[in-house]
Amino acid sequence: MCFFRKWIVLLLLFPVFLPGCSDSIEDDLFPSGEDERPVVTAGTVGHLPGNTAPDFSLPATDGSTFQLSDHLINGSSPADAMVLYFTMWCPVCSSHMDHMQFNIMPNYLNRGQILWVAVDYVSSTVELAAQSQHEAGFAGSHFLVAADIDHRATSLLKG
Repeated sequence: MCFFRKWIVLLLLFPVFLPGCSDSIEDDLFPSGEDERPVVTAGTVGHLPGNTAPDFSLPATDGSTFQLSDHLINGSSPADAMVLYFTMWCPVCSSHMDHMQFNIMPNYLNRGQILWVAVDYVSSTVELAAQSQHEAGFAGSHFLVAADIDHRATSLLKG
């Protein structure tokens, strides 16, 4: 049995969560050394480390619908691991996706069911998300591209 069978890995790479993107850089310049994040009760729904991600569904460019809960342990199609990458198809995002596709994915192709989801949160329609996916060179890749056209997922996950 695969090690990942017992654990779902949810990797959220979203620019809002980067420490350098905070509203105030004072904490970065003069850190206190104390963890100033709010206390989180494990198993509660939210966007912080230790929370369970809130459920959401998004249309995908392949005509399917991506529903987060379907791929969790008790879902209808559970994955051993899941990687969610929020993209806006900029050169930095494309570089990260290239790195995942060519350097990370090959290491996990035979290690269980791993779902790689690129969430397009800038295209205003599924059709534009598919066009961006094609233009960025990710059509036919291992990424399922889901379109967050009304920002449901990004609103839920950024808190």
